[in-house]
Amino acid sequence: MKGPRSSSASCTSTGRPSSSACARYDDPTKRWKFNVGDLEERKLWDAYQAAFEDALSRCSTDAAAWHVIPSNHKWFRNLAVGEIVTDTLASLGLAYPKREDLPMDLVIS
Repeated sequence: MKGPRSSSASCTSTGRPSSSACARYDDPTKRWKFNVGDLEERKLWDAYQAAFEDALSRCSTDAAAWHVIPSNHKWFRNLAVGEIVTDTLASLGLAYPKREDLPMDLVIS
């Protein structure tokens, strides 16, 4: 069994995906998460971002809007989702249905 690799090598971050890779490599307690294959995937980041933007622009409509919710801070994620749901429900103009079958002078004792 080989021992852990030395973390003396410098890991330079050039963007979001590589910063988590650097954190995994540099921290011996997280090194088990590091995957060398991620280094090749990192090169495709710009293509992934373009595909993501393309999917959002083609699929999000006024009738079925898509929302990008950042998830790196739970409190903000919850706030954003709550506001979207609240605004959407308010825009529907929902109301309880009127009951025409009940007498107006009904007394319940």
